[in-house]
Amino acid sequence: MATTNIELDIENITGVADADDQLIKTAQKFVVSSIPKDLMLWAGTTTAVGSHGGDSSPTAITLPQPTDNIIDVQRNGFSAEQVPESMQGFIANSSSLHLATETFPKYYMQAGNKVIVKPDPSDSETALVNYVDFLKIDDDCDLRGAVIFHACSSEFSKLASSNTGVTFTQSAPVYIPPIMEDRTVFSSYTSGLSETDPGTLTITAVSPQTPSLPSIGAGSVSPITIASLPSAPNYTAPAVTGDTQEITAANVAGSTGTAADRLNFQHWYDVLADFIEDEEDSELAAVQLQKINSYIGAYQAAIQNQLNIFNEGNAVYQAALQRNIQQSQIDMQDAQKEADLTLQAAIQDYTLELQKYGADVNKYQAEVNTQVSEYSQKLSHYQTELQTSLQAWQQESNEKVARYQAKVQDAINKFNEENSEYQAQLQVSIQNSNLKPNHYANESKKYYEWAVQEINMYIQNNSKIIGRTMAAQAAQQQRA
Repeated sequence: MATTNIELDIENITGVADADDQLIKTAQKFVVSSIPKDLMLWAGTTTAVGSHGGDSSPTAITLPQPTDNIIDVQRNGFSAEQVPESMQGFIANSSSLHLATETFPKYYMQAGNKVIVKPDPSDSETALVNYVDFLKIDDDCDLRGAVIFHACSSEFSKLASSNTGVTFTQSAPVYIPPIMEDRTVFSSYTSGLSETDPGTLTITAVSPQTPSLPSIGAGSVSPITIASLPSAPNYTAPAVTGDTQEITAANVAGSTGTAADRLNFQHWYDVLADFIEDEEDSELAAVQLQKINSYIGAYQAAIQNQLNIFNEGNAVYQAALQRNIQQSQIDMQDAQKEADLTLQAAIQDYTLELQKYGADVNKYQAEVNTQVSEYSQKLSHYQTELQTSLQAWQQESNEKVARYQAKVQDAINKFNEENSEYQAQLQVSIQNSNLKPNHYANESKKYYEWAVQEINMYIQNNSKIIGRTMAAQAAQQQRA
């Protein structure tokens, strides 16, 4: 861990050319030993099985450095309880109530920085020790000020001794931090609750199946086919004797006295014109005109006869058409009635299904309301008990913190008293030596006190923060 900036600060404050690394380590150890381990969890370091033991060979864990700030000892993921070394026989005896087990392991300390965990660790069930590492009080640590002040105090003390030439044998007083009572885990207050945490609300009622929307529409009506009709009548033009059957045929030139003039109507108008214009024979023209009129009269009579035949056939055809249309309309009405009956039956079936679904929904809602009500009652009861446990736990924690703070103050007072005596003796020695003024000693005292103040402030602030954090966590558990 880097202490470059710490060294620079010490050199700037004291004026020494090169800060003593050993004094920095001593200051780091002093800070760590002065603060309860509960407030130093962030500085924890875990041993490595391969380097420090904790498996089948060796089973004992040898800490890399002397420390009494062990945060936690675990065997196979289970936290071990510390017992005195004198209990080693009991925790290994299968007949003892204190027997250590795989789920409730225990440990004790031995000389040589050894931690003995029971049951013995194995290759598959290893043991680890998490301890406060003083080296983590480095440039980036909030406690770097306490390290700087303590190291400066030591440097000034060295300067005072080296510049006075006084042999001062009295040892400097040591601040002995009190041991904070182990905090009771909050779970121990909640283990005996009559009501357990109901957890997340789970609805076991089965919701009814939503009925499928039927495809309801107008009943289908098959296409109605009109019955076959008789053949429609055709008008037949009358046939008139002659070369043509149509009096409207184009006129052609003709002459009298020929067979064509007598038989072909197309010639008659030309012959009539000859009688009138060329021969100026009005009698023959009148006879020819009468001939033409007679022919036209006969043709008109033939037309009327063919028209009568067509009208007779058309009347029969129209009667058959009207009869078939009327029958198709009757068939259409019958088919529509049947389709309407089918539609009404489908609507009625779906209505009955909807009524059943409504009843099932009401039943489901009642079951849900019952389950929610039961859950709410359990949750309310649990929250009430949890709040009571939280208050008791907070009271106990506050009492422990208060007792610890009182012990800290007593330790500080004792240290200040001893330090005052120490500084007084030191001042006497310095004054008696008539050497270097007591500047360095005063500076040593000042910075030592500053170091203690830094530590004390850290303890007080973090104790309050931890108390608030635990209360917040408990409140969150209560709300969950």
